Amino acid sequence: MMLILYLPTFGQVILQDEPINLKPSGFYISDVQDARNNKLSILGKDLQGGGAASLYKYLENNFPRDRAKRPVVIKIKELALTETNKKDGSVDGQLQLHFSFGLKKDYGFEHLVDYRGGLKYKKSQSDKTSIERYIRPLITASLTYFDDWVKDNEPVNRKLATAVKFNFTDYHEQPEGDTIYYSPKRPLTFNDFKSRNRPSGNYGAVVFPSIGYEQEAKIVKGVIQVAIAMKAFLPKSAAWVSEGSKNDYTLNHEQRHFDITKIIANQFKQKVLAAKLTPDTFEGFITIQYLDSLRDLHTMQTAYDQETSHGMNRLVQERWNSRIDQLLQ
Repeated sequence: MMLILYLPTFGQVILQDEPINLKPSGFYISDVQDARNNKLSILGKDLQGGGAASLYKYLENNFPRDRAKRPVVIKIKELALTETNKKDGSVDGQLQLHFSFGLKKDYGFEHLVDYRGGLKYKKSQSDKTSIERYIRPLITASLTYFDDWVKDNEPVNRKLATAVKFNFTDYHEQPEGDTIYYSPKRPLTFNDFKSRNRPSGNYGAVVFPSIGYEQEAKIVKGVIQVAIAMKAFLPKSAAWVSEGSKNDYTLNHEQRHFDITKIIANQFKQKVLAAKLTPDTFEGFITIQYLDSLRDLHTMQTAYDQETSHGMNRLVQERWNSRIDQLLQ
């Protein structure tokens, strides 16, 4: 297949099929799009069949293609050729090329880098040699530039990441302030109940545990390494207990509320690890899963209080104790 340009004086300009001596580094050209404002920019003409289709076919025939690699789109921003006849019988020619390279995504085009190149030439007015000898090397130069850019940026550019890996830890804070971060070595004590504001309702004690996380991501050899510090926490300033309820049974009931928070935090972690996420999907998934986990936390805490009658039903409380212990393991 040959790329053909129509010229008013020379007839057709044919880009000769010749393999491009370049092995692409982890990408292939999946599409070409024409984004030029003036498509009749090659001596007043355009590529035969349109710039995008012609360039795509040329690359399809001459540039290696491995569909297991990254799909890359080329947007033609400029492909313009002008010639000026001089009084001395010569012709001054100028070729300008501007390609925009980006990744093909489900949501469209993700820009990576632009290449701008050009050349000037001089020939006699009687020289009828095809201008393909200028266009073809400039196309090769653009691909070489992009290939070098990929090699340089692949280890550190998030857009080029091929995978994502997670490292979960439990968040801790030393010295401990108003917030208690869950640890099996740090059970609740009545000294943690700092609130002096009696809540409405007939309760002997109240706690308000919740979950959160801190996330940090960095690129290591082309892989997004995501560190997530999970927070199952309880503020002391919101924990209240009446003097008449300070006993081991009440403390256990409130500790189980905190345990449930840790269970939901563990489930959040497990769902993230099981989701087989990609560099494009992990952030959105984590955000949605966190909101889902907050709802799960509310549902489980509500069921716990309703079924145990806020700890008044000792038989059901024992069942929940066993269930919570199993889930924590």
